[in-house]
Amino acid sequence: MITAINGTPHVTDIALIDGNDGRRSQILASLLSFYKVCPYGNSSFALQAIEQFPPKVVVIDETAPPLGGFEVLARIRKNSILKDVGVILVLANDRDGIVESVRQQRWCDCIVRPFRRSELIRRISSLTNRKVEQKWRDLPLIQQKVLNKSLEVIHSVSDAIDEGSPISDAALSEASSSLVCAVTNSDFRSVLNGLRNHDNYTYVHSVRVAILLTLLGKTIGLKESDLLLMAGCGLLHDVGKMTIPHDVLNKAGKLTLTEWQMMQGHVEASVRCLIATGNIHRVIISIAEQHHEKLDGTGYPKGLSGDAINELTRMAAISDVFSALTDVRVYKPAMKAEKALTIMSEEMAGHIDQHLLGTFGALMLDIGSEEGADTTEN
Repeated sequence: MITAINGTPHVTDIALIDGNDGRRSQILASLLSFYKVCPYGNSSFALQAIEQFPPKVVVIDETAPPLGGFEVLARIRKNSILKDVGVILVLANDRDGIVESVRQQRWCDCIVRPFRRSELIRRISSLTNRKVEQKWRDLPLIQQKVLNKSLEVIHSVSDAIDEGSPISDAALSEASSSLVCAVTNSDFRSVLNGLRNHDNYTYVHSVRVAILLTLLGKTIGLKESDLLLMAGCGLLHDVGKMTIPHDVLNKAGKLTLTEWQMMQGHVEASVRCLIATGNIHRVIISIAEQHHEKLDGTGYPKGLSGDAINELTRMAAISDVFSALTDVRVYKPAMKAEKALTIMSEEMAGHIDQHLLGTFGALMLDIGSEEGADTTEN
């Protein structure tokens, strides 16, 4: 939500209330790339602040002094300004069925310490995106599986980053096969529509790139096993962005040198995460590492050029750039597909493969390429 203090925009996604400095810092770090988080150590002060600037979700520990989490929850639910704010109550343990009792309240959830990063992110996402994800239930099974399983993959990456645990093979396989099926049968438009207004940018961008990359692969005649690989490449190519602070990832203006170096670091973070899990195909790792390279050698991280960049990576770069240009962001509306393709053919002529771009551009126009803008517009 965007409000203002003396005319200055004030954006808060999550209000985090916990009197324990260590726990508060740990949760803040786990959410840094997903949400704008305002931490509070004092629950009375937090209540005053969130009434003035309501967040999307309040995450509050049951012990938060001086009121405690249950009292804060009760006051939030009695406050007409805050009645639709999601609340996640953090408990030391589940006793006397308290978790189920809290979850029966309007837009409330519970989580018991200790919890995995992905569990907290999943529960926050289910509250902030509840209206979006409820609409998925009306879609055919294949499109539902693309959206749900892809989201499961992204959530499992959170644990992979934190713990070095494997990314879910089952979720990746189901997401990829469902996505290829949707693309092959030209049923992908409802998937793109289903992403509209979802607030997890890494998830939305990854699914869009996976669809675009698979479409391009199908058009140039790749076999099904390669299409499955392309779908996986799209879903996992940018996972390192989960390590980038929200303020940098979503900055509207020009990045400082330090911020740009931080942003470039997402490539190394992606590769490190994918290698550490030990179950990811080498092609997926290669595309995660190289999709920001440019044919003229001005890309990163290694400054590769020409034939050193293989065809699959060139395809991924085109899909990634097109999606980035046509994605809806908090700081910009979606760009029309035609304009994006013009920029890619003129201003980026030395950066990306123009022959493949010709095929890609024709594909976008043939399928009524406004989905680059219209199907994800808020």
